[in-house]
Amino acid sequence: MVVIICVAGAVLGLVIALVSARLVLPIVLRSLEERSHDRTIGLPRATWLNDAARLRALVIAVYRYAIPLLFAATGATAAYYLFVADAR
Repeated sequence: MVVIICVAGAVLGLVIALVSARLVLPIVLRSLEERSHDRTIGLPRATWLNDAARLRALVIAVYRYAIPLLFAATGATAAYYLFVADAR
């Protein structure tokens, strides 16, 4: 039963990450594009992040690979603590 609850939490986390990638990623990329053209924003960046194409690829990779893993782990942990830890 514990495994089913944790897997359900992980699946819910992956669904949230998918929705985030579909809805939030275009907004983040648009904002990134606007900030890259505005030189009045004096944000310190690493040299390799000054290349807009590399920065865009990095953001897309994080939204595709890192955020789903993070959300799945968080969802499984939250499901465990919400539904299993109280019962013991």
